[in-house]
Amino acid sequence: MFIRIFLWVKQQYARLSYPCILLILLLQRSPLIRWVADVHSSLVPRTYQLWTIVTGAVTVGAYNSVTAASGEVLIKEGSNTTTMDLGSQLTLIFEVEGKGNEPKSWGIKGSLPPGVVKTELISLRVMILGGFPNQPGTYGFEVIGYHKANQSGDATPPFPIRVIVEQAGPVIIQQPIDQSVGWGGDSEFTVALEDQEGAIYQWEKQSAAEPAEFDPIEGETASVLSLALVTSSDDANYRAAVTSQGETIFSDSVHLTVNASPFQRWREAHFEDPFSAQTGLDQDPDLDTQINAIEFAFGMDPHVMEKSAFVRNSVEILDGVTYGVYTFPPLAEGIDSVVSVESNSLPGDAGWEVLVDGVNGVIIESTAEWYVVKIPAENRSFARLRVVANEL
Repeated sequence: MFIRIFLWVKQQYARLSYPCILLILLLQRSPLIRWVADVHSSLVPRTYQLWTIVTGAVTVGAYNSVTAASGEVLIKEGSNTTTMDLGSQLTLIFEVEGKGNEPKSWGIKGSLPPGVVKTELISLRVMILGGFPNQPGTYGFEVIGYHKANQSGDATPPFPIRVIVEQAGPVIIQQPIDQSVGWGGDSEFTVALEDQEGAIYQWEKQSAAEPAEFDPIEGETASVLSLALVTSSDDANYRAAVTSQGETIFSDSVHLTVNASPFQRWREAHFEDPFSAQTGLDQDPDLDTQINAIEFAFGMDPHVMEKSAFVRNSVEILDGVTYGVYTFPPLAEGIDSVVSVESNSLPGDAGWEVLVDGVNGVIIESTAEWYVVKIPAENRSFARLRVVANEL
């Protein structure tokens, strides 16, 4: 018994009749087009038109093997080697020839290229090896057809196959790796080739407009990508396009994580240069007596002077208890955790304690309309807002 192997030929021969395709497979010695379409089960019955029927119930014939090189497929007698580029599609279809000899199971001995898997179509007595080899190398294996299920019963002689997966163009020996840095820090990605001579580099950044695409970074044409004073806009995926020997390949896509606090992101949104001196917590660019920490906490614009009073003081009696009431604008969205109220019996630098809603009669309300602090009048003390702006 023997096994036959063939590549499915599509594209420019798709309009030919199946007997004509059969004649091409048997007689053609010039290059054919490599198959690049997916294999679907609905296509498999058509392959029967390509099978050679040998007279005799126990006689098993075989197709010649196929050699593929430089994007060409050759039907070449006596060959059992397929050479292909890394990442190209490999599809090998097997069928034992001869009526009554159809296998009910298949076995593979040896190593398939990573990325290639076996599919058995039991009802059609067909086995397909297909996929996209993702590691270069030479892979030798044998295909065996078994007359019964679970690889039992009579078996065909092993059909040896050797698949050579070649790396086209430059070979990357050092890939960039993911990094995580603090806001305002520096980052560096490196890619290295087996042969650096004559290589051309272009670093790319994942597009904000089209996330599935990468955009070239102007001026970044070295093997190392250096980023200084990073902000949250640098938090993205990066890769290097490397051209050598007339071929272009891409490095691994890596991610730069920039750890920015809410206040740091606020500085990016409101200042052309978020690292300038006027962006500091205690600065007041619009001269309205509200420092940046307060402008940030209450969602105000640091370049627009506030005309109304920032806080309103009043007195309120609730259930017979007199409260001093401090009403502020509403807090900016998502920053409740960085704002608190502290009190002290003296206006010094020490002894300040955080006031907690519901403790010692204190009432703190944060709504979409206001931020209100109510302190029992009997607790005579000084109060202040505390903004922890640079915590993540």
